[in-house]
Amino acid sequence: MAERAVGENVSYGSYGECVILEKKTVDLGLGNKQYYLLEKVGDAKGTIYVPVNKANEVFKTVKRVLTKEEINALKEIEPLNINWDLDDKSREALYKKYFNDAEPKEICALLKGVLLRQSELKKSKKKLRNADVQAIKICEKILFNELVRALPELKSDQVLPLILGTLRAEEVI
Repeated sequence: MAERAVGENVSYGSYGECVILEKKTVDLGLGNKQYYLLEKVGDAKGTIYVPVNKANEVFKTVKRVLTKEEINALKEIEPLNINWDLDDKSREALYKKYFNDAEPKEICALLKGVLLRQSELKKSKKKLRNADVQAIKICEKILFNELVRALPELKSDQVLPLILGTLRAEEVI
């Protein structure tokens, strides 16, 4: 098992990019265990505890920063074709897989797929299920965390305009 270093940046599931603050032994009710204490990059609101013995399974290497050209190309990505006949739990499992494993392009496709469904339902005065609404929020959060690395001036409300093509990376100020 590869040892992780304090100060190292890792990608941790739907939290996105985090920095390892320290490694310490803590009793969280299961006896003393070693944990990495993480802080989400750009959000020092809380500490995330990850068992050291699970770190290699759950940490991913931080991806390279997207270029402005790659960000502008997100608008060209087609929506993911989601099987809406699946029950909520099955869709939640699909979403979770994307949140933990997908690249920004795939997250973008998922988000566009759920937004397309939302638009279709709105026409018939219906609403998305809660699992789908939560998926939109998590997709936006993941994409914001990826995009803000390349565009530090980016505001969270600019994510959708960027991926839908109504805003270009060069216009983010």
